[in-house]
Amino acid sequence: LTYANTSSAPVATRTISISVNDGAGGTSVPKMVEITVNPDYDGAQAIGSNEQVNTYEPNTQIEPAMAALADGGYVIVWTSVQASQFVSQDGWSDGVYGQRYDANGVPVGSEFQINSYTPNQQNTPAVAGLDGGGFVVMWQSSGQDGSGWGIYGQRFDANGTPSGDEFLVNTGVSNDQTDVDVASQPGGGFVATWHTYYDGTSYNQIMAQRFDAAG
Repeated sequence: LTYANTSSAPVATRTISISVNDGAGGTSVPKMVEITVNPDYDGAQAIGSNEQVNTYEPNTQIEPAMAALADGGYVIVWTSVQASQFVSQDGWSDGVYGQRYDANGVPVGSEFQINSYTPNQQNTPAVAGLDGGGFVVMWQSSGQDGSGWGIYGQRFDANGTPSGDEFLVNTGVSNDQTDVDVASQPGGGFVATWHTYYDGTSYNQIMAQRFDAAG
């Protein structure tokens, strides 16, 4: 049994030569059979092409995070970095921004600022979609809690409207709280986790805080 490619196209045609041997030296005349080989698409396939998320382009946009939403859409968040002391998107320094998309990947509205407190730096966001719609974003903010970096959050409803004010996540405010992550829980609640530099008794601990559906 032998075969050879007869096409260099992505979907190739293979020519197979089939002959039968009876074990006593007798061999049939080879039969040539052409078989078209179709690609195996077991893996995920790209839909469309790469696209730019941020519409504000000056300086640097980094640290993207994203979450699926209950309606089939998704939300992407990122840090917009101050490139110099003279230019920043939020008028102060680093800020956290987001963009919602519907289930077809079409932007819903414009990109929007997530942090309402803008002095110093707000960066390194995390986001989770919530049961029943909406999402929650968390980030680290410099100097806002009165001592180094603190973790703050903001909930949004299914329409992308802020639900209440941004809130402090960490109850211990001494030193730095950084590197937040957040995950949704059944029923609309969520849980945050972060690194604390010093909790009053030991250094470099991992902290967590649960929230119910009301935040």
